[in-house]
Amino acid sequence: MIKLKEHQYSSILRYLDKYTHSIPIIYSMVEGQFSPSIFVDDSTDTKWGIMFTPFDFHYVFGDASKVDEKALEQLIKDYVILNNRQEAMIFEPDNSFNHVLSSIIGRFKGVKGNRVSLEFNQEVFEEATKKVDVRNIRIKYSVPEFGLIKNPIAYIEKNGKQISYSNALMVGANEAEVDVKTNEGYRRLGYSFKCSVKLINELIAKGLKPNWTAWKKKTSSIALAKKLGFRNIKEIPAYIWVEQFGPLQ
Repeated sequence: MIKLKEHQYSSILRYLDKYTHSIPIIYSMVEGQFSPSIFVDDSTDTKWGIMFTPFDFHYVFGDASKVDEKALEQLIKDYVILNNRQEAMIFEPDNSFNHVLSSIIGRFKGVKGNRVSLEFNQEVFEEATKKVDVRNIRIKYSVPEFGLIKNPIAYIEKNGKQISYSNALMVGANEAEVDVKTNEGYRRLGYSFKCSVKLINELIAKGLKPNWTAWKKKTSSIALAKKLGFRNIKEIPAYIWVEQFGPLQ
C-alpha cells in the first residue's frame, strides 16, 4: 500500500465524491484543514484505499470488489497500534463495502453501529429562531485540535470559563460540521441551542452549509438538531473497534 502525499489527494476525489454523508469531515482533510493519512493500492491507477483522520473516523473508498481484505485489515491494525489509538470507526460510501468491513471488524471483535445525518433546512431554521436573542453569545475564530485553519465557534462564558459552545469543527466542500457541548451543571438551560443559532447564522453569512451528525443513541443531539431546522434523518453504518474489545494483534 502507498501513502499519498498532499499534492496527490486530488487523484482520489472521484472516489470521495461517492460519499453522500460526512462531507465536511472528509473534505476538511483533503482541503488542508487537517492532516490525514491516505493509503491507496496504486498511486497511478488507484482501485481502492482508506483515509485515516486524527479523529478516529476513517473512510474507505474506491471499488469494493478490488479490495485486498488482508491488506486493509493490516492497514487498520498498523494505524491504530503505531498511533496509540483507543478506537477506530470505519465508514463506507455505500453498502458495497459491508462484507469486507463486517469480516474485518468481526475479527477485531468489534461491532457495527449507526450514526445519523440530518439535512439543514434554512427556511425552517429561520422561522424557528427568528425571535431568539443571541446578542450575549460570543463568536471567535480558533484552530481546533489537530487543525491548521481557524474556524468559528459560538460560546458562553461564566466567571471567565467557557461553559457552552457550538463549533464548526470541520469545514470542507462549503459545508461545516457542527459540534456542540455544554458543561455538566449548565445543561437544559438552552445554551447549546442559542450557541448553535449564533454559529449557524455565522456559517450562513459565510456561505457555508451546516451539517449535523450524531450517534443514533444520542437522542438529545438529534432533538437539538431538529429544533434548529435539520430534517431528513439518514442512518450511516459504522464499523467500530474500541480498546475494551481487546487489543489488535
